[in-house]
Amino acid sequence: MNDNRKTGIDEGVSSSAPQSLLDRVRNINGLLAAAIALIPVAAFVAYAVFASAREKILLEVSGKMDAALVAYENGDMDGSLELLGEIREQFADVKTAGIAEYYEGAILFNQGEDERSIERMGEFLSSSQDVLLKREALFMAGFSNFRLERWADAIGYFEELFVESPTHRRRLLPLLATAYGKDGDTARADQLRKEFAATLPVPELSGLPEVSESPPETTTETPAETPQPSELPEVSEPLPETTEIPSETSN
Repeated sequence: MNDNRKTGIDEGVSSSAPQSLLDRVRNINGLLAAAIALIPVAAFVAYAVFASAREKILLEVSGKMDAALVAYENGDMDGSLELLGEIREQFADVKTAGIAEYYEGAILFNQGEDERSIERMGEFLSSSQDVLLKREALFMAGFSNFRLERWADAIGYFEELFVESPTHRRRLLPLLATAYGKDGDTARADQLRKEFAATLPVPELSGLPEVSESPPETTTETPAETPQPSELPEVSEPLPETTEIPSETSN
């Protein structure tokens, strides 16, 4: 009797166990599917939050840049430099920060702050891909070194610009010639001076008479003929009569 009951209980447990395990597997699979379905949603939400934060940063940078340019146009160089410095320091991962470095360096260049200008232009040149601004940055960095009499550094910037921008060559030739001469390379300096002389226009001579193709004919003037007696003018008044000289009276 007891054995049959025990067998019945065991059979009931064994028959229900596979069904319970199958339900659990199904539940786990359902949870996994739900989680997988939520991944794109979560990614979208994260991207939306990131994009919103990024947009706020870009708007802030744009506002500071506009304010810096307005200050520059109004002659407030210190205010402009302060705003540009904030952009450079606070938003280094934003592309506008590179442009801020360029404008900061340009203002410092015009103020004669060559050391600081060279530093800013170096930072800009190391990361920027803007061709036009890069050329101007090369020139200002080279000229700042030129003013500081750092001839080798000036030559480095000028030579790079000399290769990249043919339109700058005429402006660079006398500067490069001077820098090479000061640096001791007189042969290169002489070569550059000759190239610069060849670019100068030939002056036009003004005030000189025009030269005709054939020489002018030479004309000899014939002297006036001596008038003949018959051609002498008539005397309109009669000649005065001669008066006799009185004879001497004897004493």
